[in-house]
Amino acid sequence: MIGEGTRQLDLYDFFSIFIPGATLLLGLTPFLPTDSNPPAAVLIAVLIIGGVVLGRAIHATRLWAEEDAGVTSHRDRFISELITPDYITDDLADQFYNCCQEQFQELSLPENRSQLDRQKHGDDLNMLYSLIRSHIHIDARGRSRTFQAVLDFYGSIWIVSFFLVIIYAIYSTLKLFNALSGGVISYGSYLQTLGIHPTIIFSTALVALGGAYITFRGVRSDYRNIYIQYFISDFIVLQRQSEN
Repeated sequence: MIGEGTRQLDLYDFFSIFIPGATLLLGLTPFLPTDSNPPAAVLIAVLIIGGVVLGRAIHATRLWAEEDAGVTSHRDRFISELITPDYITDDLADQFYNCCQEQFQELSLPENRSQLDRQKHGDDLNMLYSLIRSHIHIDARGRSRTFQAVLDFYGSIWIVSFFLVIIYAIYSTLKLFNALSGGVISYGSYLQTLGIHPTIIFSTALVALGGAYITFRGVRSDYRNIYIQYFISDFIVLQRQSEN
């Protein structure tokens, strides 16, 4: 079981941490100087290590941005669904709540789910979400973590797209300024060798940003609802299996 949990953790980190970080690095490679020719082994090492490091920074930035913007978190969506079921039935919510009471008796939860109050039981509900996440994560057989990885992947890719657009916009502006000033800045990059006009670069970056935003916005709501459904049903199934 520990091995399964480790493999699932690696899979989650690969999609939600490494790929966004590696995407950012690959998006910056056109700015490398034309005279740079590092060995392939160095490039691979930088991509792997840098992808993980930058991926975690991107992940933290996404969490901060969502919290600062007041975006509903997975935790808040779970609590809302438990108190007032919308995408699951009341019967399933009651089954889930009964399993939670049996498993986590240390929490000061009311006897009936109908007695739950977000303000009064907020701390216990927050702890309940964390405990269930840990339980499902360690077991590593639930589908909810897959959908959580997809959500985090799209969120991080949106942050990467926004950052790259800023970089390419700055590059386009500096290139136009350099052309108007008679070549004050002398820096040869691989992107410059392509001979693409700065306005085309900037326009393409904006289109990419808009596409990333539309895609992320379209899947976030649906996938988060599916994630909560699997999150609740996974815990019920795992609890029943452990009792047999």
